[in-house]
Amino acid sequence: MCFRRREETLWACDMNREELDFQVTDTQELVQAVETLMQYHFPTTEGPLWCARLLPASDPGCSFRQELSATFPYTRTLLLANHHGIADGTSNMYIVNAFLNVLDDMLSDKAVDDAVQLGRIDAGEETNDIITTRMMELMEDEDQYQQLRENMKKSKQDEKLIPRAYPMAKDPAF
Repeated sequence: MCFRRREETLWACDMNREELDFQVTDTQELVQAVETLMQYHFPTTEGPLWCARLLPASDPGCSFRQELSATFPYTRTLLLANHHGIADGTSNMYIVNAFLNVLDDMLSDKAVDDAVQLGRIDAGEETNDIITTRMMELMEDEDQYQQLRENMKKSKQDEKLIPRAYPMAKDPAF
């Protein structure tokens, strides 16, 4: 997919030819590779609007999970990036989850179903219809509606996972 203008309207279009932007890099510096991708200019009118970089291991056999080092000695870092116009945070979670499912299938010698499509472009009407239908269902079941409201209120009060896992440094210099 790519973006092209027709008169004053920006359209999502098929690429003229399919192309992957996947590179195995020499750099072992993760921060440098991430910063490079953060500055990456996607070829928006020709595509692709996503890319992947595979970095070599800085220390072969070293794993983030030491109990897996013997089973999986070839540790690599894979960076995935996409243009902000084709995915948001939620979409990115679905994409990464689908990728991990493919890897899991490969590791367990299962056939990978490449016919499964995870995304589509939607003008919004169908999404609005789904939301409206769900809201009407919730309004008909007062108990479920109140439980959902309580759960949402509680989730706003709970400490979020990311700050618990990666607490903010007390010293602003860090």
